[in-house]
Amino acid sequence: MRGTATWSGTIAFGMVAIPVQLYAATEEHTAQLHEIHTPDGSPVQHRRFCAAEGREIPYSEVGRGVALPDGRMLPLSEDDLARLPLPTKHTITVAGFIEPTGVVPISYDRPYYVAPAAPEAERPYALLVEVLSRTGLVAMAKIAIRSRERRAVVRPYAGMLLLQTLRWRDEIRDPGDLAHLVPAVPLSDRERRWRKCW
Repeated sequence: MRGTATWSGTIAFGMVAIPVQLYAATEEHTAQLHEIHTPDGSPVQHRRFCAAEGREIPYSEVGRGVALPDGRMLPLSEDDLARLPLPTKHTITVAGFIEPTGVVPISYDRPYYVAPAAPEAERPYALLVEVLSRTGLVAMAKIAIRSRERRAVVRPYAGMLLLQTLRWRDEIRDPGDLAHLVPAVPLSDRERRWRKCW
């Protein structure tokens, strides 16, 4: 497989653990737009600026933090982030197997190709691809990517496994008052017959 693995770990279910790697399954092909100063066409630069010290700072002084309820920022080091208690940090933990129709399409997020990470993983990997293909089921799982735990679906695709992360329920907006934008239009019998052709 071409490309660089974005994640390494294992797929685990029951007493089975298969070493795997994830590879990005999609790429963007949009034109890169840049901010420019319109009078002369020169690029606009964004600088890292410390509001407390009133000065520009180098990237080496930039870190990550989390906002506390009182507005203060709690700095987090790379060691802090590495010690986050994520049980799925290096494991795709399979919770069970379901029909693919059990996953609401709006939940789907990013797809990743899953490939065996070692020669000894090839046979159990192929067996999992075969079982999922024959049964028509998908594996419901959890995985941590970039220190964030996500739900995921693992399914066979093009003779290999595809992992697709899912959004959490609270990340999906309720259509709420947008329902009024969809008119209740009565359909004729002819239109109903035509819709069945879809």
